[in-house]
Amino acid sequence: MPDINNEIDINTLEINVDALEMNMNNSEDVVNQYILQVLQIQE
Repeated sequence: MPDINNEIDINTLEINVDALEMNMNNSEDVVNQYILQVLQIQE
């Protein structure tokens, strides 16, 4: 019989994955904005 504390709710994992994907998308946006600013400075 598995320890109940070791059982992880699938829904919690899915929510965490969604949150990580949102954070990755936000990070990409930040990096892209930074790159655009650098390119504009070089023009």
